[in-house]
Amino acid sequence: MLPTNFRFKKWIKGKKDKKLNPQLLTILSKHFECSCKQSEDYLNIMKKKDIKSLLINMGLQDNEIKKLLKK
Repeated sequence: MLPTNFRFKKWIKGKKDKKLNPQLLTILSKHFECSCKQSEDYLNIMKKKDIKSLLINMGLQDNEIKKLLKK
């Protein structure tokens, strides 16, 4: 009943998690008044331009923003 030859079965692989900057998570959690886990979900949804404009509106300098978005 079992096949004698080898057959490769491709399995679905999980997504790799992005490493996010913890300082950026705390800043966004304070802004949105939510937990760090929820702010991580917000970061996954938002585009980089939106995050950058939000940080500029919060009063951060360009060099600070680059450090936060680098990781």
